[in-house]
Amino acid sequence: MSISLFIGLRMLRKSKIKKVSKPIQTLNIISISVSFFVMVLSLAIAFGFRKELLKKISDISGAIVINNSNNLIDVIEKPIKKFSKEIKDLKKINEIISINSYAITPVLLKNDKITHGLILKGVDSDYDSSIMKKYLLKGNFLKLNDTAEKYQIILSKKVSDILKVDVDDKVLAFFAGEHVKVRKFTVCGIYETMVEELDRMYAYASLKIVQNINNWNANEVNGYEIRIKDFEKSDKIAKEVFKIIYPSSLKNNFLYVQTLKELYPSIFEWISLFKVNAYTILVLLFLVCSFNVISGLIVLIIERVNMIGVLKSFGCSNYDIKKIFLYNGLFYASFGLIIGNLFYFIVSFLQNEFKIIKLNKTMYYLTHVPLEINLLTLFLINVIFIILILGSMLLPVAYINKIEPSKSIKFN
Repeated sequence: MSISLFIGLRMLRKSKIKKVSKPIQTLNIISISVSFFVMVLSLAIAFGFRKELLKKISDISGAIVINNSNNLIDVIEKPIKKFSKEIKDLKKINEIISINSYAITPVLLKNDKITHGLILKGVDSDYDSSIMKKYLLKGNFLKLNDTAEKYQIILSKKVSDILKVDVDDKVLAFFAGEHVKVRKFTVCGIYETMVEELDRMYAYASLKIVQNINNWNANEVNGYEIRIKDFEKSDKIAKEVFKIIYPSSLKNNFLYVQTLKELYPSIFEWISLFKVNAYTILVLLFLVCSFNVISGLIVLIIERVNMIGVLKSFGCSNYDIKKIFLYNGLFYASFGLIIGNLFYFIVSFLQNEFKIIKLNKTMYYLTHVPLEINLLTLFLINVIFIILILGSMLLPVAYINKIEPSKSIKFN
């Protein structure tokens, strides 16, 4: 054990001089604990919101979409031909969970005198029904494998409230074209994602029904939705997808491969505000924490001026003496971090398990505050925080260079 570390530990355990610095060091530990806890909590909320919202959107729209345009009107009007060979190749990509074809058409729904316009999305048996079942509040999913053509429709809670309909109720659907087509649908289910932009926009029916309304054959669809394991890899996977579908792209007068960022830029801008706020809080709390650490270390150095003078008179270098105080400060910082981490784990467990802190789902798209941060990220935050705190401690320990043994030993 080095002499610097030995003296640093002795300073923590016992001292015969006045403990002016003790309440300040206690305050430092509290400051570091609270600051670190709030910093991690801010990031966990930002990451949690992002993960939950992206999961909802990718469940409804797919993380990656293949269609024939980046304009919704063109997508609706221009179908593409199904491509089976490329789909088999796409399914070989490990990150892809599922691929399903879809067709969409604008529709005006009516119940009594109440009307509401939206997009009717048709899905087939290749659609993973477990996705929609997670969001179903009432009723059942579409009977896609039924040989008989059933005019069933799934509405969002938002739309069902507007139209004042419930499960098993009938709604009239008006489809524009050369001649207005009218169909009567039975509401078989009601879903809610809490993302209002999606809930107001989409209703679900059988793919065959939408193809029939659009006067398309069974081989014509609007595109494909691809769901993946890790959304963060969507850009990379989108490039792989395009390479595979390129032959079909030539046959279909060029196909677009789009990610959620391109499909819903406004939602991503809204999500980015959480990250900006979180990083702003990180900077402010670190500055406050650094100020407390610096002030505490200055008080400790002044309190130990006599000891510094004695050590210098015995031949200790400034570097070795500085290490004594850095070890001391590192202990308090580490102790504060342990408390901050422990407090975060407790709060995170309670919040994720019991959903204590609620949210207005209309404003935030969620019913509770989600906390999400992986252990690797948390470890890196701890390491970076320690490095920054040590860096801030270099400023007050520099004062040790100016202390002269002849004067400091007499200092009282």
